[in-house]
Amino acid sequence: MTIKKELLGLIDAVDEPNELTQQSYEDAKRGNTKGPIDTSSVDAMLKSMEL
Repeated sequence: MTIKKELLGLIDAVDEPNELTQQSYEDAKRGNTKGPIDTSSVDAMLKSMEL
């Protein structure tokens, strides 16, 4: 039952994004990024995103 509760929480998060998520989504749609994002690997992507 714990997994089901966690999945429902994730679904709620997608259906009702918070303000930061909404702003990030709008920025991405407009192409507002600090630079190119390297998608050659997960590590490279995280590094290019400064995460």
